[in-house]
This record gives sequence, structure tokens and C-alpha cells, in this order.
Amino acid sequence: MIHRAFVQLLRPGIIVLSEDESKHVQNVLRMNVGDSIDVFDEPGNTARARISRLSKQGVELEVSDVVAPTKARELTVCSAVAKGERADWVIEKLSELGVRRFVPIVTRRSVVEPRSGKQERWKRIAIEAAKQSGRVGVMSISPPTPLQMVRIERQCAVLSSERETDIPGPIEWSTLTQIFIGPEGGWEEDELQWLEGKGGRRVRLPTPILRIETACIVAAALCLCHIPANQ
Repeated sequence: MIHRAFVQLLRPGIIVLSEDESKHVQNVLRMNVGDSIDVFDEPGNTARARISRLSKQGVELEVSDVVAPTKARELTVCSAVAKGERADWVIEKLSELGVRRFVPIVTRRSVVEPRSGKQERWKRIAIEAAKQSGRVGVMSISPPTPLQMVRIERQCAVLSSERETDIPGPIEWSTLTQIFIGPEGGWEEDELQWLEGKGGRRVRLPTPILRIETACIVAAALCLCHIPANQ
């Protein structure tokens, strides 16, 4: 099993882990002075470090060579927020899949708007999922953003329901860099038109109608885990 720890800024030299990370290393992983551990930061820098000191003040690491992240496929998921713990589950699974950024959007039919403190909780969940999955970096999480204030990327798609008939032909999911998932009540037509006016393309999942959290995971997996038909 690979043990990993998160640091805010990874650099060569002596680094002291945060209180939460120190507790994890000492009380959960039960590591000792002299043990080696993988460390990473939010941008995706990594290093192999040696534990040089354990104390109540924190775990001290000796870091030598820091490896910059290689260029990885980037995907931004912009989605209405699911209810209750389902939203936490979305954050965890999108992080595990390797999504680069999550933007909780506010639409006309949105039911949930994250309350104060939710973003901090999601950040902790994303970090834990990064440690577990071994992904590069930590998924960034934007504040709740009105739909019309979201920055639209070049390869953008909008998930539409099977009730809509004006869906274009097949799309290569692996080419997408941004995908929008609407609320449980669906998109308003003017929202879809606004997204299309910005270059977004309507797509439909090859499945029955899904809940927000399931649609997020299926769409992200299609984009990031694409396997050519001849393989």
C-alpha cells in the first residue's frame, strides 16, 4: 500500500505537515522516523520524503527532489448541486476519476445552494480522495457560481435529457474539456440556448435519465476513461 500525504506547497528541504496530516501519519498509518512517504501538493508536484521527526507539533519530513507534474488530461465539471450527502459523494468520486475542476452552478431550477462552510468540507474530501486514488494534484472546487458567470471552455458540452429531441449526432467524449450537468428539474430552454450560444454542444448519455450525482460520474468517466472502439 502506498502511503501519501498532502502539503500546501511542496519544495525541497524540511517540511512540517499540517495538524490533520500529522495525525493521519502518526495515528492511522502508524509510521515512524526513518520511514518513507509520498507527498504531493494541489498543483500536482510530487516527491518521496523521509520522516525525520515525530512530535505533538507535527510530523517533520525531509524532502529532496521534487517532480513537477506531467501534462495530464484536464476536465472541468460544472453541475447543479445534489442534495445532502449525495453532493459529498460527487466530490469524492470526481476527484478519484481525475477531474481537474468542479464548479457548482446555480440554475433557474436549482434546488440546492451550498451553505457556508461546504466548500471547505469538499476540499477536505477532495484531498482525501487524491491520497487514496494516487491521482495527480487535487481537484479544485469553485464557489457556487450563477450559470451565466461560468467561463466557457472551447470543447464544451451540455448534458440534455432524453425528453429533448434536438440532439446532434455522436460526439467524441474524449475531446471534451468541460461538461455541464443541470438540476433535477432540467434546464430551462433559455439556459440551453445561452450555453449553445457560447459554443456548448448538447449531448445525451447512452443511459436512462439519471440523478445529478450519477450523471456527473458517468459523464466524467466517458470523458476521462475513453477507450477507442478498436481496443
